[in-house]
Amino acid sequence: MAKHVEPIAAEPETIATFADILHNAGYTSPVRTPRGRDIMAACGQLKSASERARGEKVLLDASAAV
Repeated sequence: MAKHVEPIAAEPETIATFADILHNAGYTSPVRTPRGRDIMAACGQLKSASERARGEKVLLDASAAV
């Protein structure tokens, strides 16, 4: 029977090196900014991105009205 093993996060330098390898090979390789390990941290990051996008749209709409 397989034993459960907790994953270990890589060091930031290792992640950056791997992202560079992928990028240099022509692949998109965004690296998520850690905000915690639980699902709410991931949801918070998505919420932040959607709020930024919504804010940019509001600015664009306001500029078009001028």
